[in-house]
Amino acid sequence: LPICVVEREASIPYLCSINQYIMLKRQLKQHVSAGKLKAAINLLLASTEGDLHSEATHLSGRFANYMASKNRGTLSTSDANLMRNQITQSLLALIEQLPEEEGDRTLPKPAKTTSSTIIQDSKNVISGSTIQVQGDMHIGDNNNTSQSAANKRAKRLPLPTLLALIGVVIAAIVLLFGNNIIGKISGDNAATNTPHTLTIKVRDAENKRPLRNEGTLVLDYENTTTPRQINEQGNVDVRGIASDIGKPLNIQIEAKGYQAVYPDSSYHITEDAITYLVETSCDACRVFGTVRRQDQFVAGAVVEISALQIADTTDAKGFFELQIPPEQEQEEYTLTVLQNNKIVWENFLSPAPIVATEILLQN
Repeated sequence: LPICVVEREASIPYLCSINQYIMLKRQLKQHVSAGKLKAAINLLLASTEGDLHSEATHLSGRFANYMASKNRGTLSTSDANLMRNQITQSLLALIEQLPEEEGDRTLPKPAKTTSSTIIQDSKNVISGSTIQVQGDMHIGDNNNTSQSAANKRAKRLPLPTLLALIGVVIAAIVLLFGNNIIGKISGDNAATNTPHTLTIKVRDAENKRPLRNEGTLVLDYENTTTPRQINEQGNVDVRGIASDIGKPLNIQIEAKGYQAVYPDSSYHITEDAITYLVETSCDACRVFGTVRRQDQFVAGAVVEISALQIADTTDAKGFFELQIPPEQEQEEYTLTVLQNNKIVWENFLSPAPIVATEILLQN
């Protein structure tokens, strides 16, 4: 699926092919059917612009407020279900606004042109008219025909003389412009053959760098497969590319917990950077955050998901992190905090991969 990624001032990539909108629509509906509203909203934000992008941004804010209220436990079960259903319906309405087929494309009609004929010092002139004649027709003088033909023959140059003149003109052109033309061609070849560095930027839907010094991009170029490590800047720099502009390049990612947003996309080597979009392969496989009591971080508290037998103990800054196997992924978990083997906090949680969970204990 070829894509067109343009880095504008807002740094939001968008699609430029009608076929990609069809694929996007199908993928969005799959996310909604699986209950992955956050993934669907992020993908919609990354793939739209204009009014549709503004509506998606507004919907993202509604979903964030819903998640915050739910995680704080300020919503009842019925209110939470109602709000989630409203967000789902709004999301489906936005998805339906995506185009499904090409519109009519009519080429502009060529402007009308007016032809004109200017005739000077002539007689027996007919312009822009149709003449119908029965029998013989004669137009113009017929008394100087032989003299005119003789004059034309007299003005013709002999073939050897004509060829000699052409040769002189060609030689003069070469002398005047030949060095400049040869120099330009040599310069163009030198510029084309100059090695340069191709930068591949690994970014998520929010144009952030999710992978730094971790993960690998596997590049398939001219029947050669080469793994390249993602650096501290979240990029892969391919040095020594020369005379290869426009040639196809296949890119695959190997990074735990991440996958390509458009795995079937094709790329081409360019002088500019290539943006490679990735997303988490497991939307609810990581739960992390802090535990506080008023303004103090709580150390030594046990944070667990008892149903999955996964737990972690907070450090000096109250930080905890739970990694959930993909096969046990759920949209909601019951998160419990224990101190001295006593439950001091418990609530339902719908984790987001890049959003920290803040747990505030009561005195």
